[in-house]
Amino acid sequence: MRSKLIPLLSILSVARINPVCGLSPHFISCQAQKPPGHSPLDGCPRGTIYVSNDISDPFAHFNSVQEAILSLPPTSCATILIAEGEYHETINVTRTGPLTLLGQLPASSLTSIAHPKFPLDVAPSPTSNLVHIFDTKFIQPGMDDAQSAVLVVAPSFNASLIGAGPTGAPLQPLRGNEDFRAYNIDWANRAVRVELVLLVFE
Repeated sequence: MRSKLIPLLSILSVARINPVCGLSPHFISCQAQKPPGHSPLDGCPRGTIYVSNDISDPFAHFNSVQEAILSLPPTSCATILIAEGEYHETINVTRTGPLTLLGQLPASSLTSIAHPKFPLDVAPSPTSNLVHIFDTKFIQPGMDDAQSAVLVVAPSFNASLIGAGPTGAPLQPLRGNEDFRAYNIDWANRAVRVELVLLVFE
């Protein structure tokens, strides 16, 4: 154990931590909301797909994040920019190709469309993300824990299973995505158990 721990500590000691919480400087010009009339994809990597839950958004390629993911070929690099909003869906990533999901960031003081102010006027925090992806699946008896997940990155459904309660699921000899990234997106399971009580008065 000692021989394995020392290299790990060495790696951590030289790691550089970005001081701005949850922000990738590489993608800021893509993520920052643009002024009216400008494409939200200005400053994004070539081929970036834009998702908006606003069906009237003329720039949107898709209105669902999962639909955008399913449209991708299995092995190529892909980037998806997600517009501000609430997305009620489950995200499953089975493709092996690199995939980056970007949540839009608040509009910034722009020196130019391609070079927004860095850091942003208001630094992102865990509570300031504009993109919220959620589902409302409640675990039922005998249901695999993974089936209530809002985000699943696995080569297949069976490979995502972890078991129900104390019983583990069989290991799957499959190779899935090894380069998945998501920036500035809130993920939540908003399931709430609701019990109705019927009162009868005679």
